[in-house]
Amino acid sequence: MIVPLTIAALAAGVGWFAARRLRGRRAPPPVEPEPESGPVSLGDVVVLAGGGDLWLARSMSFSEGGGPAFLVLLEAHGASEARVIACEPGRPNEIALLHPITPAWAATSMTRLPQTIEAEVEGAVERLALDARRVARGSRGALQVESETGSALPAEGEAQVGTYRGGARCFAVAVRDASRVHAWAGRLISVSSISILEGGR
Repeated sequence: MIVPLTIAALAAGVGWFAARRLRGRRAPPPVEPEPESGPVSLGDVVVLAGGGDLWLARSMSFSEGGGPAFLVLLEAHGASEARVIACEPGRPNEIALLHPITPAWAATSMTRLPQTIEAEVEGAVERLALDARRVARGSRGALQVESETGSALPAEGEAQVGTYRGGARCFAVAVRDASRVHAWAGRLISVSSISILEGGR
């Protein structure tokens, strides 16, 4: 009976050692979910309350230091004029419906985006104040449509990005990339006032 007892003792010792090692081993960190791109995404169709469908054909997201995107611009097709939808992932209940503008200061030697801008929004000249200004990297989403006129969005790479807010829910975005200034202005609208037909999600 000596041999079986010896085997049993060895098995118990191995089990105790393995249990100690498992208790001392830390559990792997939880996998962080990827940041949301906002209430709308590339490929979606936005149905406006006043009529009209906007297909989100191209996108550009801006982030700092490899972090999550703080601003996403989506080029919208379907309206009679060029439109861009801007959304901030940290504010999922609203988007901005914007049209291109050409600020007077864009052609000057000014290298820093200004503290205030003036822009025409729905026929009235509005004054908007700088909400945030960042040096960020712009990355484009997958191309959904070919166009002879090219994209209205800035080039990929480092850029200076400014968001502006004014009264009556006015909103504007200015981006100075390596070549020029791109700017858009319009109004913020509630996501509850539109319908979103999900495309690529």
